[in-house]
Amino acid sequence: MTNELDPGPPTDGAGTGTGAALPDRWEAALERFRASVFLPGYLGAEYCKTFHDARRWECDQHHAQVPRLDYDWYLRTV
Repeated sequence: MTNELDPGPPTDGAGTGTGAALPDRWEAALERFRASVFLPGYLGAEYCKTFHDARRWECDQHHAQVPRLDYDWYLRTV
């Protein structure tokens, strides 16, 4: 909106096939967010750092938990 860019035609459905490759892993999404050069200009550098650090902590906490599926699949092989 700031630069009055044309977003192109509307997309129907899920928007797949539009060329916008979004990360499918939490860590990859966080890395892309952290590496952005334009987001700090819109959201503020301090906000971006705080947001990234908070989401990184949440990601780490999530991956520190062993899901039930791992027990179901792998414990029987030990």
